[in-house]
Amino acid sequence: TNSLLLVLLVLMAGAIITMLATRAYGGPLDPTGPPASTDGVRGPGTPISSVPFATTQGGYYYVTRPLYALAGQSGITICCSNTTIDLGGFTITGAGAGMSPGDGISNSGARNIGIRNGAVRGWFNGIALGGTYSRVEHVQALSNLADGIFIASGSEVVDCNASLNGAYGIHISYVTVRNCTMSENAYGGIALGNNSLVEDNRVNNNNATSADGIDIVGNNNTLRNNDVSGSGASGAGDILVTSSSDGTVLLGNVFCSLKDMGTNTFIIGNVDRVSAC
Repeated sequence: TNSLLLVLLVLMAGAIITMLATRAYGGPLDPTGPPASTDGVRGPGTPISSVPFATTQGGYYYVTRPLYALAGQSGITICCSNTTIDLGGFTITGAGAGMSPGDGISNSGARNIGIRNGAVRGWFNGIALGGTYSRVEHVQALSNLADGIFIASGSEVVDCNASLNGAYGIHISYVTVRNCTMSENAYGGIALGNNSLVEDNRVNNNNATSADGIDIVGNNNTLRNNDVSGSGASGAGDILVTSSSDGTVLLGNVFCSLKDMGTNTFIIGNVDRVSAC
């Protein structure tokens, strides 16, 4: 019995030593900074390593490094439907003010376009998509001369930041905008045409002289749970519903000023914090 016990103890000790010798440690939890170039890494899809760049067919494209354009150049032009542009965490930068920049990412009516995970800066329009059923997500559209993001029918803009642009942060019609930030845009945070849903966004400090936070110029739009403040003086409002607009629904928003009312505007459960503004 004692011999058997001794054998068991030896086996257990050996197992513990083996576990300690092969113990695995995780890497650091803190991010290491901006992504490094992935020029030398080739994955599925088509790499984009310079601009101007034009797609030749639908499919998946990925940016491999920070990209810079010269005066008069566009960034990425999408020719075909069913195309995804993955910016890979990188920024594509246009020539900037005074240098006749083209658009950062644009198409000519192609449908079902996906753009994600990166930034567009210093273009005419940061992103200009004329085709339907597209999606822009996790993108920063910053310091562009006109609109940060201009996008058309049946599309979505999600988890984006469109700020410091020379016109509107986001310019839409028949589009959903959700969980985005729009600040310090010269014409206003967001302009709505028709039949759009704008919810859970932060629209703050669009404070050029006549900039509105949210500018509703079309019909049948719904604003829900948006935080809007700090819009421009001199006749501007945090939320402007133009007199020609019909069927606007304002539900659960927080704002400092509501200007004009349009026709058939429904105001439900909003917080007007004008006394604190």
